Amino acid sequence: MSSDSSSSSSASAVSASSTSGDVNRGNRGIPKATFIEDVVSAVKDSKSADALLQQLQALYGKYKFMESHLVQQQKSLLQKIPDIKNALAALHHLMSGPKEKAVKVHFELADSIYANANIEKEEKVLLWLGANVMLEYNYEEADELLTKNLKNAEVNLSSLEEDLAFLKDQITVSEVNIARIHNYNVQLKKETREREARESGSSSSSSSSISKRGLIREAGTIPAGSM
Repeated sequence: MSSDSSSSSSASAVSASSTSGDVNRGNRGIPKATFIEDVVSAVKDSKSADALLQQLQALYGKYKFMESHLVQQQKSLLQKIPDIKNALAALHHLMSGPKEKAVKVHFELADSIYANANIEKEEKVLLWLGANVMLEYNYEEADELLTKNLKNAEVNLSSLEEDLAFLKDQITVSEVNIARIHNYNVQLKKETREREARESGSSSSSSSSISKRGLIREAGTIPAGSM
């Protein structure tokens, strides 16, 4: 039989400021991502699109780290809950047997290997508490402990699933924000290159015109005063 406490919260893994306004913290202190409606204003407030992108990507990375951590906790709970239920079922089987008589059981030694055994009525069981610690309990105490741990594990799993759903929403909002700022940044850089090309072309044309006029004047084709 086994018994284990629930995994601790990892809210401290994420500590980031919102890119627009105050942070509205949701479950486990996870910062709520704010959808950027006005991209132009957001970029101006951050001084540059690259700076805003860097900030958004940092927050997105923390969201993904938190998601990975919560998924691991979820997997752990999904494994522990069946173990606790099996331990309770075995305990109830022992408790329901006739008093002062051995109980016949069919238990698993290893994967796909089972054995029959007779368990003498001792009115006591040993429970694994984790960290290589095992304690002896009577039936009533073991039943109370296992029932409590099962209830806590199920409550924690339900809360964890809500946290993951909330976190996935924030990840989606962050991805949309990053895509919109990236596209705007690409547009800005394209417009900057086109403007510089026009200015460069205009400057070259003006210089060429002046140079040609100078050559004509030197050749005496047109009077200097007419230019």
